[in-house]
Amino acid sequence: MISPIDIIGSLVYRTREALNKNTAFLEKIKEYRYYYLVSDNENVQLWHYPGTPEEISDKYLQMQNLETSFLKYPAVFNYQNILEQTGVTQGYRDVFFNLAFVAPTNKDWGSFTRKDRVFYSILYDIYEEFLNQILRFNFKRRGTIMLNTVAEIPHKKYDVYTTGKSVTEIMEYRYCDYMDVIQIINLRLKIATYICDGDVESIKEESYNVFGNLEI
Repeated sequence: MISPIDIIGSLVYRTREALNKNTAFLEKIKEYRYYYLVSDNENVQLWHYPGTPEEISDKYLQMQNLETSFLKYPAVFNYQNILEQTGVTQGYRDVFFNLAFVAPTNKDWGSFTRKDRVFYSILYDIYEEFLNQILRFNFKRRGTIMLNTVAEIPHKKYDVYTTGKSVTEIMEYRYCDYMDVIQIINLRLKIATYICDGDVESIKEESYNVFGNLEI
């Protein structure tokens, strides 16, 4: 048995690794206004924060100093609790996730500007590569861990532009920052009910590499 948190963490890790091998993406992101917040001047960062909305908010409110601010963006929020359903496909469990892909924005930009300067600059690339990594999530030596195919990654997607005085005030209150978001709801993954110990350890190791600093 593997925790659903580590499954998403492993996917986030693989997404980050793939993006950092994409030279076109690495060049494009240099034009992003908040490049200095999302990269180490060489590679893009990508962090995974599982927890309730309140838990994630509390951690972000704590990460306001120079020592921890680099752990904030871009990130995937993995909202808890997670629904699991067994018995639908033999040998697999259906696991449902609610995620948010977040990147910093400027509160004075309107939606049309944010579309180009945030969504096209960084968020769409992360979202699309994350879905690509779902399709590739297997270990050749030990078999397939997830059954998802191109036609089988059902979810609802929202582009969330935090434009407007009341909304941006809420975002600043909750996270002490302004951010734009791609939110995906009820992402269903078919995960094997049995995963060998070697694969479990590999998944957990990848997950910890993008865990950020939740335990401040």
